[in-house]
Amino acid sequence: MKIVFSLYLISSLVFFACSDGNNDSEQGKTSSSESNVTDSNDYMVFTVPSPIIVSSMLKSLDLEFNESLIEDNINRGITCNRSMSKALNLGICLVDLSYASLFNQTQASLKLYKKVNEYTKMLGIESQEILDLTKKLESNVSNPDSLIKVLSEMQSKIDKYFLNREEQELALLILAGIFTEGLHISLNYISELEDNGNLIKYKENLDQMLLQQKVHLKNLNDLLSVYNKSVDYENLRNIFGELEDVFNDLAFNYSMSEDRKKIDRIYFKRKNLFLLLKKNSTVREKMLSAE
Repeated sequence: MKIVFSLYLISSLVFFACSDGNNDSEQGKTSSSESNVTDSNDYMVFTVPSPIIVSSMLKSLDLEFNESLIEDNINRGITCNRSMSKALNLGICLVDLSYASLFNQTQASLKLYKKVNEYTKMLGIESQEILDLTKKLESNVSNPDSLIKVLSEMQSKIDKYFLNREEQELALLILAGIFTEGLHISLNYISELEDNGNLIKYKENLDQMLLQQKVHLKNLNDLLSVYNKSVDYENLRNIFGELEDVFNDLAFNYSMSEDRKKIDRIYFKRKNLFLLLKKNSTVREKMLSAE
């Protein structure tokens, strides 16, 4: 299966994968969460995460910055040697950089910029466009609006760069890092708000974000299955498969608004969220500590 990449900056990255034309999905089904996939005779469209989605949502809700969520990554040295580990950690750092920047954390943003710059070099990216955008990150590190635009453009250019070099799997690994870190941040916010008795005000928005992350995970797993070229890729696919199983155990359901244009309410086994948080924390630590 050949995968072609395209980027929609407003909300998500989109993958176009060749299809055999068989469409088994049921249109209009609203009782449970399913993969957000559109297909035609030639293509299937997978929505997957961008580095700015979670941070933008949290900022729009006027929630406070929590440096402890990314502090371990900020202070951790770069020790990975394999391209797979470098790509995963670049994805994590892109999310953390957008998070720190949107919340006007200049010092944290500078440290994360240096890590993004280093991982870009270590992956051997030679595109002058991407190198120029990396320099722009540094000059805009204290300007959240500009930096977010640069991050989005940079992610698009990186995707196209690896596509042109027929190294789509590296772009997919960056997305795997982006997903893992985004889920890490959002789950910890939900957990803290629930512990403090303050979740009700933010519940609707955060639940919708969590449902979208469930969709992203299924799509990532479908895409990762294309690239089981080595034991490392197979291990990552298995780890993400286990994470998807925990997500499925939450038993998401939702109802639609009367005009059926948007999701009205989301239901799931909230008491099991700590299992998802625990599992994703394990996945994240494996990525951060990978050689």
